[in-house]
Amino acid sequence: MTELKLNSKPETSGRASNTDRRYFVMTLCGGLLLVALFVGLTASSKQGSKHTSVNPINQSSSTQNQSAGMLGSAPGPLPAPEASVQPVAKKKQVKHRSPTVTYVDSTYGVSFTYPRKFTLKTGELAKLESGAAEQATKFVQPGEVMLARLELPSALYKGTDFVYGFFNVSVNKGLSSEQCGQFAAPVSPAGGDVAVVETGKPEHQESSVSETSSPEKSLLVPSKASIRGVEFAKLETTTDLSNTKYYHRFENNACYEFALGLKTAEHESVDVGVPVDDRDVFARLEKILSSVRIKSEVLPQVATQVAAGSGGESSQH
Repeated sequence: MTELKLNSKPETSGRASNTDRRYFVMTLCGGLLLVALFVGLTASSKQGSKHTSVNPINQSSSTQNQSAGMLGSAPGPLPAPEASVQPVAKKKQVKHRSPTVTYVDSTYGVSFTYPRKFTLKTGELAKLESGAAEQATKFVQPGEVMLARLELPSALYKGTDFVYGFFNVSVNKGLSSEQCGQFAAPVSPAGGDVAVVETGKPEHQESSVSETSSPEKSLLVPSKASIRGVEFAKLETTTDLSNTKYYHRFENNACYEFALGLKTAEHESVDVGVPVDDRDVFARLEKILSSVRIKSEVLPQVATQVAAGSGGESSQH
């Protein structure tokens, strides 16, 4: 019996050791599993934190990219609305007219310049407007053509006895150069005497020529006058109420006459003012005379000679 007890005691310890080993192994495996799980959790947490730290950057960059894309794709800043452009009313350009006008007669090649405020009449109207106080022309032979008549405005000499001043232009193609240098004797329309300022006499010394002068004395030898280098034959006549200066110039086989005159009112009239300054009136008229230009014509014979000469020279070439 005693042997049986001895033999059973070791068996119990062997079983206990096996159980302990199993428990140890299980504990060890469990610990390793916990360690592995802990390591895995730690690693996953690190990766999660890494992703968490990276993602905001990526998110911000993606947000910036999206914003940039939206900015790139979005249209640029809208232009400011254009103000409605209303058509600007064009200002009327005030054309400043020249204070002078130039008269040109292409038929007879004569021209002159005069103030715009003066009154110009041409042709038959000019002839009709010639007053009775002055003789229209002083040509020694008929055949004259009146081209123009220029009158000074009476407003220039308010408060004086000024009636009108005139500048007449006539031409006569039936006179020779010698005849153009002569003047017909003046005749007073009222039948009175006409004073003529003669050549060679002092200024203001006059001689009287009656309307009934004999034919031998019906021609007067005029004085010579130079206007800007242009020679004229000149005759001056006066009456109580008028003063006229005639200028003749032979050009283009024609005799040109320029008559400068002044007419004053009778002093018996109540409305007559002070005497007009005749020197001022004639200064204005003589300024117009100084602007006269006569275009020279090329005579047919001269033109033929020039053409022949140029043809000979060209043939030599």
